[in-house]
This record gives sequence, structure tokens and C-alpha cells, in this order.
Amino acid sequence: MRNVALTLWIVALGVAQRQGAVTLSAQSVAQRLHVSEAALPPAPAAEAGATPGAAVPQTTPRRPPAPSAAAGKTSSWSDRGYVSLNGTFQATSNAFTGTTTFTQNVEAGTVTTSYDSARPPVLDVGGAARVWRNLAVGAAVTWLSRDRNGSLSASIPHPFLFNMPRTVSGAVADVPRREVALHLHASWVVPAGRKTQIAIFGGPSVFRVTQGFVTDVSTSSVYPYDTATFVSATTVQLSQTQLGFNGGVDITERVSKSVGVGAIVRYSRASVPFPVASGQEVSIRAGGLQVGGGVRFAF
Repeated sequence: MRNVALTLWIVALGVAQRQGAVTLSAQSVAQRLHVSEAALPPAPAAEAGATPGAAVPQTTPRRPPAPSAAAGKTSSWSDRGYVSLNGTFQATSNAFTGTTTFTQNVEAGTVTTSYDSARPPVLDVGGAARVWRNLAVGAAVTWLSRDRNGSLSASIPHPFLFNMPRTVSGAVADVPRREVALHLHASWVVPAGRKTQIAIFGGPSVFRVTQGFVTDVSTSSVYPYDTATFVSATTVQLSQTQLGFNGGVDITERVSKSVGVGAIVRYSRASVPFPVASGQEVSIRAGGLQVGGGVRFAF
């Protein structure tokens, strides 16, 4: 019994020494890792009811969804170009007044004519092709024609007396007016939804205007010729070409992939001088505000 008790005491002493070494080793490691432990995030608190010493499931933080590529992408125009066919209305007046002089009874006379406003329908055909991103270049042709009336007042020299003119007034009908314009433009086309696009355009215009002018009048009178009566007016038809400008907005609503309907507003302007007689000139306005709509064909 004495030998057995001695053996058990020796074994217990060895176990105690080994446990002390392990404790010392753990304390040494903890001292070495003290700085690193301070930098580590705190351990998650144990949930209520969790078993002590049980493994705590790790929760991965949810990342915010990445923005889609479409969200940061600007609206882009994907067509190669378009062709438009419109019917428009001349919204602004192109009425004007012109004065010309003539010679009668070896003395100068004058006739001043007020030409009525004509707001005819306007045919508008155009198109554009994309050259870079939303930028397109193109052209449009507008055409209008309308005969209009005018009222005149003339100063007619006396056949016998100098500086004693007689005044007559009258009306003239069916004075022709024709206007063809070539509008060159650059346009910026912006999609505004799935089916709508807006084009803002502007550029130079070339106008070819044909206009009738009253240049003389015929009168009748009886002795002593102190008064005269208007009989008719003499007119000439002249054509001139002049450079101007244009700008506007075109809105298209698609009804299919390549066909749409749209509205257009264009303002164009030029001042066209006409040499109605030797040394005499009358300037008239060409273009104006035109509003209308039609069909569009994309390609």
C-alpha cells in the first residue's frame, strides 16, 4: 500500500507540472498577441439562450446593389437618320407695302401699293443623317404659292400743269407670290421615352422668291383733266435669291419601329431686295413662323 500511494503521488505531481506549463505558454501567447487583439473587432454577443462555448454563426454584411449600367447611361439616339414629310401653316404675316415711281406727261408720278397678307399651306420635305452620337445634319425644302390682292394709291401728273398731281386709288387682284426655300441644318436628337424623340435644329436657309409688283397705273380723265379715275394697274413679276436662317423643334412619336407621326415648328427669315425699276428697290420678308405636322420614316 505504501508503494502504491507513492506511485500515485508522483503521477499527480507530473500532471500538475504539465498543466502549469500549458498555462504559462497560453499567457505568453496572449502577451505577444495583445496588440493584435486590440485591433480585432469585438466578438459578437452571444444570443439569448445560446449554449456557452457553442460556435456563433458568422453574418456576412449585405452589399448595396451595384447601379445598373442603364441608370448611368445618357439617352442616346440609335437611328441612322430620318425622313420627314409635313404640311405646315404660315402663322406669321408677310404683308408689305412698296412704292415705285414712273414717268407720265414728262413728270414723275408715284404708286404705293399695300399687298395683303397670304398665309397659304406650306409643303415641307426634309431629312437628316446621324454623324456623331445625337448630332445629325440634314436639309429641308419648303414650298408655298398664293396669289393675293392689294390696294393702291397713285399720284398722277397733270397733262398741262406742272406740280399739280391728281390722286387716284384702286385695287389690284391676283398678285402672284411664290417662295421656295432650302433649309440646311444641324440637329440634336434626344429620345424622350420609349417612343418619343425631340430634335432641335438650326442653320442657314436659301430663299428663292417670286413676287408681283405694281409699277404703273392707267387712268381716265376728261377736260380740264383736273381729276382722274383709276382704270387698271400694270404689274411685273420678279424673282430674287437671298440667304437667311432657320431654326426650330421637331417632335416625333413612334407608331412602329421605323414609322412615326410628328409635329414641327420652324422659324425662318430673310430680307429679299427687288429692283423694281431703275435705281428703285423694294425689300420684302421671306419665311416666317410655320407650324404643322406629318409623318416620319426612320432608317
